Amino acid sequence: MSASMKDRPKNRFLPSVSFRSAFGRIGVKGRLFAAFGIIGLMTIAAAATAWLMFNNTGVQLGRITGEAVPGMRVSLELARDASEISAAAPAIMGAQSQTERKTQTAELLRRQEEIAARIKTLTKEHGAKISAVADEIKGALVNLDDSVNARLDIADRTETI
Repeated sequence: MSASMKDRPKNRFLPSVSFRSAFGRIGVKGRLFAAFGIIGLMTIAAAATAWLMFNNTGVQLGRITGEAVPGMRVSLELARDASEISAAAPAIMGAQSQTERKTQTAELLRRQEEIAARIKTLTKEHGAKISAVADEIKGALVNLDDSVNARLDIADRTETI
């Protein structure tokens, strides 16, 4: 060491061993080997992390396609059937004869049964809530049919008098 190095005050934050003396023994070949080894380990760590993340993504995608999409399909079919029933219910009120009323009522009740069958494919939690609403709709359809039946009976009696 030179005299100027000895005269300098020691820095308490720096290690007492210089960088050159600590790594000077390794050489260029060792340093390159260590650098490529570290790069290889980092590549392996990145690949393992990516594998775990993609595996988790695959599990979540499987859950969505296995559970959520079929439930959405059933709910869309239920919405379509309910709107068809809502659109067809006023036709019962316009029935001019008992046969026309019976035909339209039978069609609505058939659609109601299709809804009940679809509701059974839902989970218990959601199916119970929707089933209660479907039962209310069925009751309303029966009341509507009874009202139209009474109206047609009155109309038939009026014609015979």
